[in-house]
Amino acid sequence: KTYGKIYREKLGPGREMVFVCDPRDIGTVFRSDGRLPQRPPVNSLATYRKMRKKPLGLGNLMGEDWHRVRSSVNKEMMRPKSVGAYATMQDDVSREMAEQIQTVVRKGDSGGQVDNFMNLMHKWGLESLSLVILGKRLDCLTLDQLAEDSDAQRMISAVLEFFLYFGKLEMSLPLYKYFNTPAWKRFVRALDTMNRYAICPIQERILTELSKLEEPPQETDFLSNLLSQKDMTLDEAVMMAIELLTGAFESTANTLAFNLYCLAKNPAAQQKLYEEILEVVPPGQPIDDRVLNKMSYLRAVFKETSRLYPTIFFNARTLTRDVVLSGYHVPAKTQIIMANNVISTLPEYYPDPEAYIPERWLRTESSAANVQAFALLPFGYGARMCVGRFLPVKNRSVS
Repeated sequence: KTYGKIYREKLGPGREMVFVCDPRDIGTVFRSDGRLPQRPPVNSLATYRKMRKKPLGLGNLMGEDWHRVRSSVNKEMMRPKSVGAYATMQDDVSREMAEQIQTVVRKGDSGGQVDNFMNLMHKWGLESLSLVILGKRLDCLTLDQLAEDSDAQRMISAVLEFFLYFGKLEMSLPLYKYFNTPAWKRFVRALDTMNRYAICPIQERILTELSKLEEPPQETDFLSNLLSQKDMTLDEAVMMAIELLTGAFESTANTLAFNLYCLAKNPAAQQKLYEEILEVVPPGQPIDDRVLNKMSYLRAVFKETSRLYPTIFFNARTLTRDVVLSGYHVPAKTQIIMANNVISTLPEYYPDPEAYIPERWLRTESSAANVQAFALLPFGYGARMCVGRFLPVKNRSVS
């Protein structure tokens, strides 16, 4: 409201960004990507990995190195059918979580509430993702509090601390490059802990897989498929598995929690989704990809929740060529921040934007035709969209 739909902001010496809040401008930026899209580096993470002599990770790779690793990972992660093969496996974990919640709610002294609900969500996310990435469960899904010194709880706590200090470091002057600041110490400690407890089960699987690399990997064996990619080094494959295991479970847990919150606050939408589940999923039948594809209202619920509570608040690019945005000439190498979270609040794109209306996303509704392209991009767009986007989608869908 103050600066309009496009404005420039200087965040210190040599750091200048252009913020855009118009879907048409966002489309222009993404269409200018080319074969090798660029994005602003994640400086704090890159500094840590260089210090520890680790691969930079997919998010910080650029150019041909990015294309080489991304092409290998795409074969396993970016095909809905490939990721959909895990749905039945995840169904068991989700049913177990639902039973645990029901057990608590039925207790007379519970007041219909689950204590420390987000910790249960995090344990569910970690259990589900470990089943996909490691091919086994970590047995951390329990209503009881995990011991503080357990591997799973230490990993969960470290991931939460990592995201807290990651945000602080990325949105402030990079003093950590010159001084061992308190925030940097906590950030490094969190990453060291994450890597230590994630690497052990991954290395166990690698030792098993190296003994049978001549055998064709199974469709539902993510790590075997990742290790079989000839264009990735072993260290890069391990880093990819660590990033997915430690990063995806937190976003998956948050996404499911917000969906449950929105449904609890909007009983009419909850009832409509319940009726769709009864219609599509026969009692006792496991949920698989074929069943999920029939659930149009479920997909609408996820989109509406993502609009109100996005997983990420913005998408970012570094322009590879000059473009014109809202009549302004913006030169190549400019960092662009695309604020989809702002667009989601504007009535010109979403009538009654504060209301929770999943129906706006149904193709049978006239309002669906008015949703503008590039207005909602919870996982980004194009060649650099979130590499693990189908994991949280399938996870929350099954749950």
